[in-house]
Amino acid sequence: SILRASVQDGHLCATRVDASADGVSRRQYEDSWINVQKSGLLEAVFNGTCFTKSADACENYQQCQDSEAEYPEQRDASGILSFKPEDQAQEGLRWASGVAAAEAWQLEEEELLRQLEGFPDDDSDSANYLRKALTEASNNVGFALQDASNSYALSAIAASRASSFDLASQAAELPQSVRELATAIEGLVVAVATQPCGASSDWATPREQVTAKLTSHEIAINAINASGLLHWDTFSYARQAVEALTVGAALGLQAGALSAFAEFQCMVRTAPRAAAMPDLDSLQAAAGQLLEDLHAAFPMPTDGAAVAAPLQRCFSERLGSAAGSVASAASYVDGSVPALLSLDFCSRLYVATADQVIAISPYTEAGPAANAKTFLPSSGQQRLLYADAAGQFAFMSPYVGLADRGIEGVDTNAFASADKVIRLHDVQVHGSPDDGSVHAAASMPAENWCTDDELYALEDTSPSENCDGRDAMMSPCQVKGCWRESTRCSKARVGWFTADGATEEECPADVSCPAEFPACYLYYAFQWPNSSCPFICEQADLFQSDRRCRIAPEGYYSPRCNNKILPCEMPEDVSQELFLALTRFTTSGRGEPSGCAAQLAFPLARAGHVDPLEPPFTVELWVKIAPDDMPHAGVDAPRLAILTGTFPRWFVALRRASTSSAHLCFYHEGITRAVSSRQDSFVCSEVLSWSEAWRHVAVVVTSKDHIKPNVHFYSNGELVSSASRAAVPVSAPDVHPDQLDIFHIGAPNLRLFPEVLVAGRTEPYFFDAADTQTFFSAEVDEVRVSRSALQGMAQGAFLTELRRRAACDVPFERLEGSTCRPVARFTLAHAEPDQSSCQDDFEPCGAGPE
Repeated sequence: SILRASVQDGHLCATRVDASADGVSRRQYEDSWINVQKSGLLEAVFNGTCFTKSADACENYQQCQDSEAEYPEQRDASGILSFKPEDQAQEGLRWASGVAAAEAWQLEEEELLRQLEGFPDDDSDSANYLRKALTEASNNVGFALQDASNSYALSAIAASRASSFDLASQAAELPQSVRELATAIEGLVVAVATQPCGASSDWATPREQVTAKLTSHEIAINAINASGLLHWDTFSYARQAVEALTVGAALGLQAGALSAFAEFQCMVRTAPRAAAMPDLDSLQAAAGQLLEDLHAAFPMPTDGAAVAAPLQRCFSERLGSAAGSVASAASYVDGSVPALLSLDFCSRLYVATADQVIAISPYTEAGPAANAKTFLPSSGQQRLLYADAAGQFAFMSPYVGLADRGIEGVDTNAFASADKVIRLHDVQVHGSPDDGSVHAAASMPAENWCTDDELYALEDTSPSENCDGRDAMMSPCQVKGCWRESTRCSKARVGWFTADGATEEECPADVSCPAEFPACYLYYAFQWPNSSCPFICEQADLFQSDRRCRIAPEGYYSPRCNNKILPCEMPEDVSQELFLALTRFTTSGRGEPSGCAAQLAFPLARAGHVDPLEPPFTVELWVKIAPDDMPHAGVDAPRLAILTGTFPRWFVALRRASTSSAHLCFYHEGITRAVSSRQDSFVCSEVLSWSEAWRHVAVVVTSKDHIKPNVHFYSNGELVSSASRAAVPVSAPDVHPDQLDIFHIGAPNLRLFPEVLVAGRTEPYFFDAADTQTFFSAEVDEVRVSRSALQGMAQGAFLTELRRRAACDVPFERLEGSTCRPVARFTLAHAEPDQSSCQDDFEPCGAGPE
């Protein structure tokens, strides 16, 4: 009898072509299928009732509702059988069904052969009966294996796979050895279908050729550079080589097993008493060694936080699993087979990683930097500066803090419960929105002039040579700075000078003073020999510049009675560049190093100025915010909760639509800015249902060409809406250089940037003195910018930091500790909504492809 297999209402259906023929029951095949799923292999042990890993148990199995159903077929316009991509799983099921059928008949034949050996008289009725049954069984399994008219036969499926591999192996980058392996496999599959039974048959040679070709890939493997996977050419070659060699190893094993089945059938027909399953140990050992060598080319990364580490781990773990599943000798393996190689996932990791230019993700291992710097604003509320351990970004508490994500509602396959997130706060001072004051300015000294002691100390710096008696009878005086006073030589007094040694002149009044300090300087030197009399700028924060006393600019100070200008004190544990990106000094220091007032520019800032962001690119992040926490009330102009951006070039924001909805919005000076108004300079998505729950949002810009939609909005990895936008060139605002092109998280403090708010400018930054709310409360995490247009599956909605580091292809794999395991994922029909389990009264259909 011939078995056909299909899935009907969630069950495997095995149906006979010839229902009257004797043989193993359909129930035995059905139960075998279930137990194969549980064992993780296609092989099972026949216990007399069913095929199972356990000799004393068979699974209860609900019979198919329609046991006559066969697999659906799709044919193209020419009538040729074809499959859609989503139907490839059916081909895998057909292969599994064919193997189960062949193994079932093989076990039946082995039992008949064992009984036949017990009869010394081959002409006895019992022996003849057994030979007849054996012949019938052999014919049936031969049909299942080889008959060209049977599109479900293993040889037909194997031939299709071998042909596809033959074409794929011709990639120009791959060495000739891969092409030779494909040719050998195709030759073995052809031999299975065409090899005649008899003395002239040669089954060993084609298998030996495949075995030999599995061991000749040193050149292909040595060309792999696992340390350079962030370069496209290197990654592309590695992916092609891994795909070709792993598929080649798998196909070689399948073709070898198929030929062993076929050879066994020939032996049963021609010499049944000598029939035995051929030895495949050498073939399996060669395939296993190939995978081991390939695995060795991808060592696990030593630095798990390195940018390329997820790519290295993706290849290494999957190749390790593949190599581990191919034992050196045939054996049964308990438990589920490890995750099979998922090169598409590795490719998505490459796309998401190679073009990444910014990533701020305070993962579990990353805490706030030690030695926080304390600041004190005029409100008296303490401000603390923090930076991550790598010095990549800094933030100011209480405007920003790091918090544990928490365990409630956390998908442990996406985030660790102790994962850190960035928490933004709408800081209030005495019930009113805070203005971002970080540090109060010091007061000017109460005695803002030079003391007598300081002047005496300055005089000590004057020329000290005596106007001695040697000059008493000479005119003019010969010692510089001395002038003839009657019959003696005297030193020029403070504020006076002598150029000729004969007369004393008053120093010229050529020193300029600021309007705020009309009497700003004192001459301090005596015995001065020319009119360039040195002077001291007397008041605090005045410093000498040529013949002027200037006021120290913001961020600098000059001590009282001192001509030097010095920078105001900054934290030691944070680079000057990073500190000045986060904050701005708004006053001079009042004569003290810690006296400069400072104001917050951004809640969180990244070190360094960011290069222009040109399409294609993707901006993405996780966010948790209630609609009512988004700035929205008190002004006629729209208010935006700016989540992240590069000031003042672009930003991603949320706009409250109602108490339960919002829009995702985007501004870019080269893509969305309009000349008409601020309101026209940003674009938003269609309305999104919104609650205070974690959500991943992304803006993907494909080009500056607005003929077709070029701005795309995503929520949780799914496209929400798209828009077409093009900008009109406008000169950029004159932003302070310390904050120009700074990447930030949270809204910029617009009190510091009046240049973007002046009339006539159209950057969509909105601020009104009547509604002074600048900051808002929210949580954000895993903020990334990539110079590529990432599709949903390559975005952080699926590739979270945890999944990247573990190189785990969720939802198809699941993290168990730090190891990825395959996940049973069922078709929607009769499955639970998450597709991880069957509905009541339904059970898994086993032996399907991973």
